[in-house]
Amino acid sequence: MEKYFKMVTAMFLMIVAVSCSKENDDTINEPEKTFDINNPVGYVIYAKFAGLEFYSTNLIFLFDFLPAKRMVSYSAYAPRNESEYNTPNASTMIYRPYPSWANFNFTIENGKITNIKSLDGSISEYSVIKKPATNQLAGKTFRGKYLKKDGTVLQDGFYTFLPDGKTVDVGVQFPTKTRTETYTNVGNIGALVNIVSGTNNDHEIMILVDGKLQVNYRDNVSSSPKIYHGIFEEVK
Repeated sequence: MEKYFKMVTAMFLMIVAVSCSKENDDTINEPEKTFDINNPVGYVIYAKFAGLEFYSTNLIFLFDFLPAKRMVSYSAYAPRNESEYNTPNASTMIYRPYPSWANFNFTIENGKITNIKSLDGSISEYSVIKKPATNQLAGKTFRGKYLKKDGTVLQDGFYTFLPDGKTVDVGVQFPTKTRTETYTNVGNIGALVNIVSGTNNDHEIMILVDGKLQVNYRDNVSSSPKIYHGIFEEVK
């Protein structure tokens, strides 16, 4: 009888241990969170497309969702534009960030973008990104190159994001900085410099995608504005 009692007690303790383990594991029975076209707040959409009138063929955008079916687009071409978007069906979003621009048509299926169309240019890269909880740029340095339209190197460059989450040092030859900018945090993966210091009205945007910093710089000094594109990798 004593042996039987010990066996039952041991089995009971095992069941309790497993039960407590499951209660402490927050991932158990938690539904997978994916992009919902009817409730997209908390996500951003990254897109890169070719605008043939620009010096660079790579124009990058970050689209951020607000409540009440509103979206904000961020870019070096037009720093911040907010307007409504509509969903004509269960897998399509239509958004026009600026009155004179063509629509962006997003096709989304199973939480992923399967197509983006715009008459202003052809889309070469795009992805839906869930906003991380913290600023993914703060405290990191990225080095890389700005590219010409034909893909050859224009110049070297680097970006050092300070731990404060709002300031970035920029330069050509690391680690000598040539300017320091205050930026707007976008979705904890993007940084928008509305007006670059020392310029009339230049704009700059930096977006961290798949571990690389994609950058656009709009030069408004000349009579025909040019947008430069660069790719930068983290210095570890």
